[in-house]
Amino acid sequence: MKFSEEDKLYIQALADTCIQLREGLEYEKLTHFAEDKYIDTGVYSRCERGHNMNFVSLCKLVPKYNISFPEFFAKFEKRFNELKAENDK
Repeated sequence: MKFSEEDKLYIQALADTCIQLREGLEYEKLTHFAEDKYIDTGVYSRCERGHNMNFVSLCKLVPKYNISFPEFFAKFEKRFNELKAENDK
């Protein structure tokens, strides 16, 4: 599947948001977070590396960060807007 430039920004914003939230929970390594939250390490690694993620996986992941969906999407939107502004320069 070929992604548009905007699609790539959405995917990168998702990856960056996941990394930021994991690090905010004081997990330096993604493997420790995945193991503690009972998430397949490979699946979680792909998310943080910016691979496309399906909606069901995202719905299962968000509660692992101990935040609400609106909080998650606010952080995601902020990061997306930052990336878009950088890209528009």
